[in-house]
Amino acid sequence: MLTRIKHLAFAICLFSISAVTAASFCSAQSDTKYGRSTIPAAKRPAATNKSKVEASFEVLARLRAMRDCWNDPYQVGVGDDPKYENDSLFFRCDDEYPLRLAEAQTAVSEALIWLKDPVLIREVTAAIGVFNDLETLHRVFESRGYFILRVVRVSDIYPIAHKYNLPYRDNEISKFTVYQEMMPKRRVHIDRLASLIPGAPADSNPTLTPEQAAMAVDDLDWYYAMREGPEKKRYDWYLGRHPQGRHAAEARKPVEQPEVYKKEQDARIAQLHDELFGVTHQVIEAYIRGNKAVFDRLLGPNFPTRALYISRLRPQTDVASFEIRDLKIQTMDYYAELYRADVLVHYKSLMNNKERDYHNWILYKRSNGVWQIVEWHSAYQPKDY
Repeated sequence: MLTRIKHLAFAICLFSISAVTAASFCSAQSDTKYGRSTIPAAKRPAATNKSKVEASFEVLARLRAMRDCWNDPYQVGVGDDPKYENDSLFFRCDDEYPLRLAEAQTAVSEALIWLKDPVLIREVTAAIGVFNDLETLHRVFESRGYFILRVVRVSDIYPIAHKYNLPYRDNEISKFTVYQEMMPKRRVHIDRLASLIPGAPADSNPTLTPEQAAMAVDDLDWYYAMREGPEKKRYDWYLGRHPQGRHAAEARKPVEQPEVYKKEQDARIAQLHDELFGVTHQVIEAYIRGNKAVFDRLLGPNFPTRALYISRLRPQTDVASFEIRDLKIQTMDYYAELYRADVLVHYKSLMNNKERDYHNWILYKRSNGVWQIVEWHSAYQPKDY
């Protein structure tokens, strides 16, 4: 199974799936920072004036946002070998996780002041209890003694293991198994709470039925197989898991219809090349013209010193024209739409028609069909290259 470095920064709005599962994955991941859901801080009702309806809406929204700091089991690939399963793939909020937790805890504290219905109170309390338990697990898993380990001692998390009936054998359990068991539980009380609130806002990341979850797993495995291609035997791997899967016919094409498969692959590669060529042309033209609006749209939120980079952008008045003379694409990550483009750009200067070539290394990430630049390095390329 595919391996990953611990705490890989790019997570896992991994692919566009069928209409039945798209609502569950990607609406919660539309944010470029792994899709966390946020609620504007402005115009929050003061605690002294908050009604029961406002309190219930607020706590529901905050609990849902906290819920979406974690990925569901159907969004995380299960390893062929348990020792390669990566528990960090369940974690999605990164640096904003403490904020989402604090917001949820505060919303619960405030809601309990105003809510009088004991059933509502029970579900709100139970929901935040699950997140508090997940926080305890997270702290244990990230502690110095366990950070690089795959398993933990059950005795170190026994109250939680007992409370949620987590499966274990002897005094050892994998972090992956713990999170896999806990993720569905974080939805239960939030869904009940929403059903009790009249006019509750629609859930942008609804709980899937077992059938929908099975389809999502099928799509996720196919995504991995397609990203690596038949040369690494991943289509055989997919067929081994899903012999009658939704993508089984496509997986058999390299063997049963090699010419058709090659033609389709060539078309995909050509489309990817054309898309990245267009984005590269846009960003270089914006750089020359000092177009900050384009850079604000194309630079990802984690682009190094993003705000400073954009603020310093100025028109390059000495550049007469440019031409992209070469662009090669390399796949960088099979868990996300991440590519590196090696780009050779030829510039002509207004002064004496001076010409220069620059070699650029641009890291692109595509999320929900939108391309953004994650990193960009450039170096002068001497004429004798």
